Amino acid sequence: MLALLKAGLWHRPVGEIGIFPLPADTWDEVLRLSVQQTVTGIVADGLGFLPEALLPEPRILARCAAEADAIEKRNAEMNKVLAGLYSGFRTHSLSPVLKKGQGVAAMYPEPLLRECGDIDFYFGESHDAVAALIARTGCRVIRMSDGSICYRWRNVDVEHHSRLLDLYSPFSQAYLKELIAREGFTEKTVGGSEEILVTVPSPMLELLMLNAHAMKHIIGRGIGLRQMCDMARAYYVLHDRIDEKEWNTVISKTGLVKWTAASETFLTRYLGLPSECTFSRRIDAAGADRIFEMVCMNGNFGHSRYPVSPGGSALKRKAGTLRAFCSNMGFSLRTVPGETFWILVNLLTGQIKKTF
Repeated sequence: MLALLKAGLWHRPVGEIGIFPLPADTWDEVLRLSVQQTVTGIVADGLGFLPEALLPEPRILARCAAEADAIEKRNAEMNKVLAGLYSGFRTHSLSPVLKKGQGVAAMYPEPLLRECGDIDFYFGESHDAVAALIARTGCRVIRMSDGSICYRWRNVDVEHHSRLLDLYSPFSQAYLKELIAREGFTEKTVGGSEEILVTVPSPMLELLMLNAHAMKHIIGRGIGLRQMCDMARAYYVLHDRIDEKEWNTVISKTGLVKWTAASETFLTRYLGLPSECTFSRRIDAAGADRIFEMVCMNGNFGHSRYPVSPGGSALKRKAGTLRAFCSNMGFSLRTVPGETFWILVNLLTGQIKKTF
């Protein structure tokens, strides 16, 4: 699967050509893992870079084509909802910032083949006012333990965040506030046929946001290959717009030096990101291997190892999150001890506030 994933991710011939052709049952496993890691569209794209003689049987090709078509349709619908929501907020003189999602998809060779999740907006100081606005439309608004809100809009999950960066140490908050004010935001065209100009974080903030997001989830319930692919594409597209010295200053002040060494080593070793697109001059092979183990074990946001049934109780979900934290504690404390502690504190205090 990784060989095809890298081909689709970078639009280049399949590198590990010697492992092909594959037997039918192995192709079934490739598809299963692709679905589990939510990278089916990218893997299907990678098939186009495999010599015809090495392609799977028609049954497998048909399944890949059907999955890719469904992903493209979901993305098209997501883009319509995004365009409508964004325009609606602007008419109310609100300034949403698009986080991750379709903004990151625009960095892919084939944006519509990156499997979409939900729509994430950052509203800064107007967060509470926007939450009240959404509630007045009749939507059922759910307030999460971290202060974010979520709701469904035209069958799409939407989240609003008062925090741009998933970094929780109180000792770095003043610096992060100054960094956000200094770096600011920019505009990007997203959406394919539903093109819309949206506000997104500046290159420095976007790359930091993706790093912090992956770090937060990988030490919690877990994270999958799609989120790591997002980081790889962001490094590839944004690296020449970020000053290396300034980047290393930022990760030093936010306590992400060891995490960045491990994650960048993972991106180059397992996903084929060119090393010249990275900033850290440290190589952490052991950390990269551990990330790979956790990605394979946990899948998309930990759903493989800690599945959440639609009718599952909140207590079971919290128990799963706690088990995940404990399972990943060795890696977390070695790599980001400060953030590990403060993320846990934030989750606990958020639950207390939500309860009382």
